[in-house]
Amino acid sequence: MGITTRDLRVIRLLEKRFIANAEILSRLIFWSGNEKSSLSVTQRRLKELHNLKQLKRVRQYIGQSYVYYLGKAPNKIEHRLAMSDFLSQMNVHGFEVILEETEVEFKELEELFGIRPDMLVTFKHGDKTFQALVEIDLTKQFTHANEYNRFLKARRNGETNLLTEYPLALVSVCDKKPKGINCVWIKPDWSNFSNFTYSFVKK
Repeated sequence: MGITTRDLRVIRLLEKRFIANAEILSRLIFWSGNEKSSLSVTQRRLKELHNLKQLKRVRQYIGQSYVYYLGKAPNKIEHRLAMSDFLSQMNVHGFEVILEETEVEFKELEELFGIRPDMLVTFKHGDKTFQALVEIDLTKQFTHANEYNRFLKARRNGETNLLTEYPLALVSVCDKKPKGINCVWIKPDWSNFSNFTYSFVKK
């Protein structure tokens, strides 16, 4: 079998500076509704893609899942895997991630507002398109509430033309619910991912 359409999606994901393991990709790209069969297909395709030298992989010790990437060997692996896993959770919960309009380390807000979200995610739910700024904090609480509030206020008041095309949400992935900011709070173990779902189902 040659390279498939889903294989190309894996490659495109990695080209956009995401990293992922087989478990994440089984949910994000090869999801069939069955966890075991999805993982089996994913592992088979990743092995083939690696044999064809279409992607790279690394692991710290035998028995650990390989991490797949392109370009330089990744650092901050746990944090960057969480970014991809967030997208995989979206897919499993019925959201369609628009990869071409999704970015790692969105920098356009940095100069004016002093913030650089971990991700800008563009996605569909039903027939509507949305965007989310995602901050993932695995070792600390949400920060930059004041800066995000300043940006969101400027956006509401028409004082900036940044990220005005689609309805926008702020998502914080961290252990404790952020204070002083209106955002969708998700725990790092995804146990309350329904918060994200409910935020957009009702729109």
